[in-house]
Amino acid sequence: MTSNTEGRPESTVGRRAIVAGAAWTVPVLAMSVAAPAQAASGSRILTPFDPNAIILLEERIGAVQALYGGDIETRLTSSTTGLPISGVLVTYTLVPGTGSASFTSYTSGVFVSTDTTDAAGRTDSLNIYGVVAGDATLVVTAPGANTLTYPIRVAATSVLEYEATDVDDSTIAAGQTFVLGSRIDLDLGVNTDNEFLPISITLQNMPESIFGTPVMGRPTGEQNDSPNWTVSRDGDNIVLTRTGTFTRLDLDGTDGWNWLTFTRPAGTVAQTFAITAVLAAENPYRNVNPSTQTFDFRYV
Repeated sequence: MTSNTEGRPESTVGRRAIVAGAAWTVPVLAMSVAAPAQAASGSRILTPFDPNAIILLEERIGAVQALYGGDIETRLTSSTTGLPISGVLVTYTLVPGTGSASFTSYTSGVFVSTDTTDAAGRTDSLNIYGVVAGDATLVVTAPGANTLTYPIRVAATSVLEYEATDVDDSTIAAGQTFVLGSRIDLDLGVNTDNEFLPISITLQNMPESIFGTPVMGRPTGEQNDSPNWTVSRDGDNIVLTRTGTFTRLDLDGTDGWNWLTFTRPAGTVAQTFAITAVLAAENPYRNVNPSTQTFDFRYV
């Protein structure tokens, strides 16, 4: 097994081929790969290039990798002569268990990679990235050879959290302006575990006739993260979208708050509201927990 560095571009596949599969969810940051078990062999012998193959991978699932992970290297030799065998296709398959892992970047959803042995009989897999915390298995096969099985333990999930909501006034008179706030955070990752893809908050069932047209930001006080969000309508729902990089390191204090200003329309009747807000990430591997919060307030 080797450890790849940032000098090795993520987009460089080289002589390896990849097979795309279905997407999984929940990103992880740390993964350990233990030494492989070996099944019975045939006329060829498949061995790990590094017999002590143990590595700790610290990385993130996202559009840009903070660190590159590691790959698994193997060697194919003849069971009779001991000489290396070239030109044979070796297949690396990641099998989910209680957890799961993937090859290459998170956007690929790649769970199988193949490589053809070189003159020294060597092949290597694509980089391995954690996807779901728990146990998984890497299986390495070649025609006429034994099977290598690597147990993988994926740990330390990274979570996008809908931490809190705020209403500046819980009782609102006709024509009164009020502000709803949401605090979003990234937790359990490393400081470089940023979210590069858009995230959104949907405020459900807030028709324009009752709530009017909201404006991003608040009339007074710090705007915090509000300038990075936009607001739009989707029928009776209000959608807040953040398209820029959501940086974990900068979310100390109140930086994760965004604010949305409403003015109660004239003629609306007195009533009580419990508005459900749903946080979502475009990144299919980003764990969002909790994903919902509630705004409680009333028109008087």
